[in-house]
Amino acid sequence: MHLKQFNIITERLDKIETLLKNIQPKPKKPRQTKITETRNLENQMRPFESLYAKSVLREFWLYWSQKSVSGKERWQLEKVFDVPKRLETWKRKEEKWQWEKEQREVLKKTDEKPDRKTHAKKEWKKD
Repeated sequence: MHLKQFNIITERLDKIETLLKNIQPKPKKPRQTKITETRNLENQMRPFESLYAKSVLREFWLYWSQKSVSGKERWQLEKVFDVPKRLETWKRKEEKWQWEKEQREVLKKTDEKPDRKTHAKKEWKKD
């Protein structure tokens, strides 16, 4: 009885070994270097050079290519990153930011403190 079980087990082990020998390991993807990852975002932005100003594209790239603690860029941490839609939103918000910046400057000018010399306290003369 024991010999029969032993033979069955060895046959199964032999089959497993042959199956394992025939299995091909999956080819590994070539790992992207940090330079190619950064270039990847740049390449995705190239078709939009004629649609947006260079300053807009530069600000967009500077923001989204910031590195996190893990070493990944900000755009890589997003679940969905569609460059055309992100650029469109960026442009729309940039116009809003510009308007807000202009409003702050107007408020600064109106809220400036008066010059000390022109608004000095008047001295009271004794008659």
